Amino acid sequence: MSRRTATWLAWSLCVLSLALTTLGFLFLALSVSYPSVPIFDQWLENAVVGVGFSAVGDIITPRLPPKNPIGWLFCAIGVVGGARLFSAQYAAFSLLDRCTRFHRTSVKRSAC
Repeated sequence: MSRRTATWLAWSLCVLSLALTTLGFLFLALSVSYPSVPIFDQWLENAVVGVGFSAVGDIITPRLPPKNPIGWLFCAIGVVGGARLFSAQYAAFSLLDRCTRFHRTSVKRSAC
């Protein structure tokens, strides 16, 4: 892999991680306004991991030889952190959608 390709791939992974983290924050903001919806307890840790590790990986990867795994590990951990934040907040938001739909159709509250 050339150095240019490694730089482009590291930058793309950083953008993916930041996009997933941003979408996770969007779903967090949408579900916070409903007090009955549970919020993922570790949202702050996953946000810090998603942003911090991907940024460090984006900085380290182009400076090291492309076969060095350290920068790629930072990029991968950042993407995993962003994906965890997004998936957890999306699950909470989908629970919110299900509960509001049930309340509109007057189904028992215990279903939520």
